[in-house]
Amino acid sequence: MRNLFKLFILFLFFSCENEKTVLKPIKITKSPTTTEFISAYADANTAAKDSNFTAYMNACKVIYDFAPSYPDMRLLYAGALMNIGKEEEAFNELSIIANYNTPLIYQRLNTDYQSEFKNLNGYDSLISISKQIKSPVNNSSLAYTLSEKGIIPEGVAYDIVSKTVFISSIYKRKIIAIDSTGKISDFIPSGYEGIQGVIGIEVDPARRHIWACAAWNRMKKPSEAMDSYSGIYKFDLETGKLIKKYLLKDSVERLINDVTVHSNGTAFITESLKGKVYMIQPEKDSLELFIDSDHYYFANGITLSDSQKNLFVAHFSGIDKINLNTLEVTRIKTPENITLSAIDGLAFYNNSFIAHQSNLGGVFQYYLNEQHDSITSGSIIESNNPYFEIPTTGEIAGDEYYYIANAQLRRFDENGVIFPDEKLDSVYILKTELKK
Repeated sequence: MRNLFKLFILFLFFSCENEKTVLKPIKITKSPTTTEFISAYADANTAAKDSNFTAYMNACKVIYDFAPSYPDMRLLYAGALMNIGKEEEAFNELSIIANYNTPLIYQRLNTDYQSEFKNLNGYDSLISISKQIKSPVNNSSLAYTLSEKGIIPEGVAYDIVSKTVFISSIYKRKIIAIDSTGKISDFIPSGYEGIQGVIGIEVDPARRHIWACAAWNRMKKPSEAMDSYSGIYKFDLETGKLIKKYLLKDSVERLINDVTVHSNGTAFITESLKGKVYMIQPEKDSLELFIDSDHYYFANGITLSDSQKNLFVAHFSGIDKINLNTLEVTRIKTPENITLSAIDGLAFYNNSFIAHQSNLGGVFQYYLNEQHDSITSGSIIESNNPYFEIPTTGEIAGDEYYYIANAQLRRFDENGVIFPDEKLDSVYILKTELKK
């Protein structure tokens, strides 16, 4: 049966080969730019220290315009409105925030920002509204426990042929495999072929490859040899042997973060620090710039629609859809009570997104319209789970979803040295049944 399935996968592979089109780079310019956004933050800090409320308002408006649906950006803007006496406008912004279907909003309004807004007429009613969404939503069960400490996991991949789950390790610089019987082993050993910390990973089932993004950011460099540049590595899925590495050898720091693979073999890769999207087309077999944007601050999760006609890129301000036939770029629209900002892991399932938003306290499912340009509704898959400590990413396996519950990404000291084992937890992989 497994050999028959492999033949079917190969049939799909050769069918899709005929549909390949050579992609050309896309330039995206949008104001405010990432540079303007970062500069506005510095200006806001300076203005706050000087009690210059007009300058603070101007800076916060730039921050808000860059990512208007991000709760913390909206809260900054509401505070700036309060400072210049526009309380009604501030209340309107806070009313939108209070109705976000996210469990952490209650903490934001009741604790983090209460001293700033407590004297605003009607503020207590907004806290009451947000409290209704505070209750835990638990739809997941524990699938696997990785007892090895200090893994600092980030990415998840799934091989539909062997029914194997793969987990990437940033700090141990390796990939872990969990086979169909639950046996846990190293797919590639630590530091194999000089690989940096392994981040996003993705299986190409037809070609029997696994792609692995690698970077080393904000951590003390290990004593053993490590590649000097961030990049993406392609391994043989059957043997674990390196096929090829593609490194970004330039003069600025990079963070190759996540990857998705088209059925025609093209890999699409996000780079977070400069906000770009790269691609590797099989016929060229080299790392090329696909999306050159001045607005993709911390480009992160990336996925393809079921038809594979649309590519979706998550960044700080939301999600963009790229039509791979026309190369038209569209920002996904949302209802007022939903934000697509700062998504880490992103997957596409049955006309919906599965999105990890640790800044909002959970894992969410967002349903799309037929055109894939707007969100129609959303729901919480999991929130306030006792295992949660930055649930980064996951992967779809049929109608199930496996994901990392506790990446422990902040368990490093100020020098970038990981905490000792006694201050680290095992890694918990959760599983949930997806809703169509």
